[in-house]
Amino acid sequence: MGRRILVVDDDRPTLEMVSLLLERGGYEPVVSGNAAEALGIARVSRPDLVLLDVLMEPLDGWEFLDALMADPALSPIRVMLFTACPLVGGEYEKYRGPVVKVFQKPVYPPELMKALERFFP
Repeated sequence: MGRRILVVDDDRPTLEMVSLLLERGGYEPVVSGNAAEALGIARVSRPDLVLLDVLMEPLDGWEFLDALMADPALSPIRVMLFTACPLVGGEYEKYRGPVVKVFQKPVYPPELMKALERFFP
């Protein structure tokens, strides 16, 4: 298998679709339905990239990013965000280090795969 990608989304159909798409693209998907669990998974599996939904509960994507940035072992991990709500202005300005791409939901498979190809040359 290829690069390990942690997919974090509380929407089960999205998790399944993205996981299948990643597998077909030669990546190794690791999935989590909530951000708190995903932090633990990231500490153990050390993904090469995280695909992260912004709007989740009880821990949202912003809180996940705060925890990721605060942990020296996890802070090098880069993130691509999924969001159903358009992000405005400086809403994610402080996350520009770890956040390398923002996708508007629904994410179109060719767009995701092209972004991954650019990220993993």
